[in-house]
Amino acid sequence: MPKSTSQIAIVVESETVLENSIALLNSLQQNSQLQISFIWIPGNPRNSPISTIKSKITQISHPYPISIVNSNEELVNAPLDAIAYIPHHANPNPTLPKLPSTSEPWIVPWLPSLDFPPETAIAKSPQPLAWIADATWFRRRFANADIANADIPTLYRLAEDFPELAWYGGTSATPQPDNFPDKLRVCAIVPHLGCEPWLFQCLHSLVHQTRPLDEVVVVDDASPTPPVEIVSQFPAVKLLRSPKRVGPYRLVQQVIEETDADAYLFQDADDFSTRDRLATLLYLMYNHNADLVGTQELRIMESQKTVIPVCYPLDVNLALAEKPGHPLIHPSSLLRRDLVMQLGGFATGLKFGGDTEFLLRANFLARIVNTSSFLYCRRKRPNSLTTTPETGLDSPARTQLLQQLKFRARQNLHAKQNGEILDLTPLSVAPRLTLFTALSSPKSN
Repeated sequence: MPKSTSQIAIVVESETVLENSIALLNSLQQNSQLQISFIWIPGNPRNSPISTIKSKITQISHPYPISIVNSNEELVNAPLDAIAYIPHHANPNPTLPKLPSTSEPWIVPWLPSLDFPPETAIAKSPQPLAWIADATWFRRRFANADIANADIPTLYRLAEDFPELAWYGGTSATPQPDNFPDKLRVCAIVPHLGCEPWLFQCLHSLVHQTRPLDEVVVVDDASPTPPVEIVSQFPAVKLLRSPKRVGPYRLVQQVIEETDADAYLFQDADDFSTRDRLATLLYLMYNHNADLVGTQELRIMESQKTVIPVCYPLDVNLALAEKPGHPLIHPSSLLRRDLVMQLGGFATGLKFGGDTEFLLRANFLARIVNTSSFLYCRRKRPNSLTTTPETGLDSPARTQLLQQLKFRARQNLHAKQNGEILDLTPLSVAPRLTLFTALSSPKSN
């Protein structure tokens, strides 16, 4: 998958969605590699007999053989490559996402058409999102489900209940140019504290990147029990731990200083990536001669049990020239080592907000961009750094720090405009740590 022609069943749950799907089919007519074999209606839509729906479909001018499947048995036996689900109120983009060529069970979120903000991140209003999944996996997992009564998993449920599922961003092919440095070493760094329920999914998404990582390091922030059992399921992943609780930026900086990668891919331990994230970011980094590149975000809202797109500016430098906002999500990013060293590293004395602090300094030295693709899946959950009362986004401590960082950024902008020396040193620096492997005994620093 995909073959020269891809056969897709579109699952819809209401007549309204069917009508939208019919309009969508008209938009997809020019796709010569697409064969929509079935539109499947689970149960009889209210006030609309099947004969009426069939009549509507036959009125469409399209090159695809379209028919209706009336039962789960027919769906299971249909010769399909993919199954797409368009829930009520969803409005997927008329352009079909690129479907992956892989033997893994896969899923591609089928997002609506979205605009990217010029200055800072914007979370879109919660609404159901469509998706496209590997037909073989779907039918194996849901063969006994009551699909005729719309017992179809939402995107949120797929993210939460199936950690082995390979997510893709629907990106176009990103072959590396002939002169791209193919020996570029990339290390992924995963700071960890209390994220055991999600760590398997996090690491599974990293070790199966379409462009393999050269190294993956989990660095534990003095958990009572380091996640040895989870990490041991991934022999290529290294587990380090801190002798005391210091926050993620001190850990990240220590790993960078102790490794020799050319670039670093960040990821939080409760999040996961699409399989095409690294390949896409490397391509973006090369094409824009950039030092720091990020992605758009799919935010998994645990309290609302939904997934929403969060859009970031494509040109981060331009966004920060307007005002010091929130134009890039740090754990979604890929960063060149040279930039870290040039800036003196992260502010290791900060236990939160160090990503914003680094970005506001990097803006004055680096080319920074975001891809338009949604390649990073981030959980918004209780008891994280951004949601706890002590360090949450609306907490007094974070508000005070943010005001300090923005004031410093404005001072540097003024200095640049007047040809004066900029202060790009880290705001707060802590002593170096000694990190230990999970099986060794930590010593006090």
